[in-house]
Amino acid sequence: MARVTLEDCLKKEENRFVLMHLTTKRVRQLLKGSKPQVNTPENKEIVVALREIAAGKVVGKKKDLSLSDNADEREAAQAEVQVEAEAEVQVEAEAEVQAVAEVQAQAEAEE
Repeated sequence: MARVTLEDCLKKEENRFVLMHLTTKRVRQLLKGSKPQVNTPENKEIVVALREIAAGKVVGKKKDLSLSDNADEREAAQAEVQVEAEAEVQVEAEAEVQAVAEVQAQAEAEE
């Protein structure tokens, strides 16, 4: 694949907003050291993430909140999505704090 386009990715994930969320999440994973799932030498993380999505190697979780007729089930599903989002933010914040602590420890060691 010479060039990856959003149209290639939209064949795998139809919702543009979900596609962008999935892409940014995968880019963060790559920046933290995850191994690429496609062979893309010397490409930036964003290009690698888009190529992985276009190749079908990276897919998002599908949660359909509109299928339930029961309001309690919809609320529970929405609460679950909210908890997952908050947990993801917490994990990212902890990783950032750990990275800062490591940099500070290296700076102190060099002094």
